This record gives sequence, structure tokens and C-alpha cells, in this order.
Amino acid sequence: MDFGDVCKPPHAGVIGLTEWALELWHYINGRCLLNGINLKELEVSDMLDVIHYLFEEDAVISSEAEFETKNNARDIIYETVYDRKFAYSAKKSKNFDEYSDDYSSEPFDKSGNYVPPTKNYVKPYIPPTDFDPDASNPYSGVLRETPLG
Repeated sequence: MDFGDVCKPPHAGVIGLTEWALELWHYINGRCLLNGINLKELEVSDMLDVIHYLFEEDAVISSEAEFETKNNARDIIYETVYDRKFAYSAKKSKNFDEYSDDYSSEPFDKSGNYVPPTKNYVKPYIPPTDFDPDASNPYSGVLRETPLG
């Protein structure tokens, strides 16, 4: 696929992802190799998609302890193994708890207005869709058209 057919990424985003991936190359490459992916054999657009996915996955931190453990481990590994400082080392977040509460996975109401996170939010039960698997349109009344496939 020609780079840009789906969405042309901003230049700064490509540079940022590439710099991040190069800094963490041994981690990124190792994760990919364990999953059967050789980044060096991919088209550039596919490689950047994989790196983008790993970047977002790596950014998810569920607790202050996880944040400190990952950050400290990388500081030690880069200093000991690579004899240099880890470029993305971070100090402890002063307001980590502000963002670590449970929150709704749907932060917008039906009107599109932002709804702030609330503690212990439980999504309401949504019953499964009734359908007749033997009918020509098994989801009649639910979907306007027959699903592709």
C-alpha cells in the first residue's frame, strides 16, 4: 500500500515515533520478534503502525508502582547495559492519583458533551442481540442491511 493512502501522518509524529522506537529498539524489536514480526522486513507504513501500537500500549500505566518500576528498571538497564542514560526517564508524577481512578470508557454523553470520570463506574448491562441464524437476514429489525460476509 502506498504510504498515505489511508491517512498521511504528520511529519512530527513520524519523527517522534521513530526517535522513541530507536531509543527503545531492543525492547521494541524483542517484542516484535517474540510475536513473529521482523520490523526490518515491513513496509515503512506498516512498521510505523506497529511502532505506534507499541507506543500506545507502553504508555498505559495502571498504578504509581507500575510507573516507578518500569521507569527505574529502564534507567538501570540503559545505564548498566548500554552505558548511557535512558532518554525518556521521568520523575514521579506529582498528580498520578488524579488520573488513576476508575473511569467510564465512554467519556461523552449522547449530546457529545464531555463527562468527567467517576469512581467505581459500572457499565449498564446490555442484553445480547436476538437473531435467527437460519433467516436470510438474521439481524432483521436490528440492522438495515444484511452484514457482509
